Amino acid sequence: MTNIKKQIVIIFFAGLISAPFFFYNRWQDVDFWGHLFFGKQIVETKNIPKTDFYSYTAYGNKWVNHEWLSEVIFYSTYKKFGDKGLIFLKVILGMITGGFLFSTMLIYSSNYKTLFLIYLFELPLVFLGASFRPQIFTYLYLSIFGLLLHLYKKTEKLPFLILMFPTMVLWSNSHGGFVAGLSIALILLLEKFSRKHLFVILALPLASLITPYHFNLWNAIFRAITNPLTAKYITEWGKFTISDFPLLGCLFVFIAIISAVSSLIYLFQKKYFSFLVILISILFASRYSRHIPVFAIISAPFLVPFFENIKKRSTVMILTISAFFPFFLLLFALKNPSFEITDNGRFPANAVNFLKEKKLGGNIFNEFNWGEYLIWQLYPQCKVAIDGRYDTVYPVSFLKNYFEKFETSANTDFLLLKPQRKIDVKKWREIYSDKISVLYTKKVDE
Repeated sequence: MTNIKKQIVIIFFAGLISAPFFFYNRWQDVDFWGHLFFGKQIVETKNIPKTDFYSYTAYGNKWVNHEWLSEVIFYSTYKKFGDKGLIFLKVILGMITGGFLFSTMLIYSSNYKTLFLIYLFELPLVFLGASFRPQIFTYLYLSIFGLLLHLYKKTEKLPFLILMFPTMVLWSNSHGGFVAGLSIALILLLEKFSRKHLFVILALPLASLITPYHFNLWNAIFRAITNPLTAKYITEWGKFTISDFPLLGCLFVFIAIISAVSSLIYLFQKKYFSFLVILISILFASRYSRHIPVFAIISAPFLVPFFENIKKRSTVMILTISAFFPFFLLLFALKNPSFEITDNGRFPANAVNFLKEKKLGGNIFNEFNWGEYLIWQLYPQCKVAIDGRYDTVYPVSFLKNYFEKFETSANTDFLLLKPQRKIDVKKWREIYSDKISVLYTKKVDE
């Protein structure tokens, strides 16, 4: 077998190893139904909406849907193949992502044992974000971007730079995570600066504007970055704590420490920008838990020199056993695999059915995490007060009032809340309840 054929087989095998990590996570994210609904709207109307029609609190506001392309892919897959299709799509995207990530590490070493060791340490961290969300397209494009950047650094061949432009166009229409790829590319291209690098540094941001929203996309990104409420009220934008996922939390701390040590190697080699990329990725992952998968994809190639310098056989053996442990744990959990997407009883399905059966319509003041489920189930019969589109639609002033005061506006017709919520019984009366939700309607003045 030739060396190239051997590498192709190894890369394919690496992709297969990633499959359980992307298959296992089958629960519905709180925005899952919104992604399907907005994709459906685009497919059926052949129009990408730029205005909100789905809420009564932000109706008519400008909406920057930076995930529209991902949503079209999700809905088209779901319409044709249902749950199984979406699960299969996610697994395929994961396998391709894994293949590109492993290919990037192959640029720096042909020691497959070392590469698989790093790969198996990083995959569980990517698994943290492997749900049915547009983020999985960010992981794919980030792995492609990483491969192109590292190939260019190794060979200095211009086609690798050129391929970054169509990748950026697709990425900026799929998910706002393109900013991470753009930032890393700009930093690494400064490491060995030339005139063609200046062209790329200037042109790549322009490629990100090739979307239906143009400069408004960057306005939305800036608003999201500077929103002071996000880290406080949106769980995934908070700090990752080991208690949330003990095994993965310890693994993240371990990889972060090794990455920090590896960054010092690059610092001593006077590769200051490589050092900076590693450091920034560690800081962002530590500060915002949603960036841990991004950190895993970015850091993997930079860990190759560190692991190759480990010569003690007993240390290698312990690390190998540790790296395979999460993989076999997942395989054990998949002994009875399901091909259905589960909601774990987190959505007010029975209350929604009650509204449908009674043909009740109007404006619903709802729990934040239920917004996009309600849009999927009840639009145009009902409009919501808030949903997971967050500050791409809703003003920060409204979000602040919602999270801190939980006040309803005068044109609210129903409340659909968790049972533990306290409401003004003088204004509202209960018309339906179960262990998940309580539905209230306005009291009519006697």
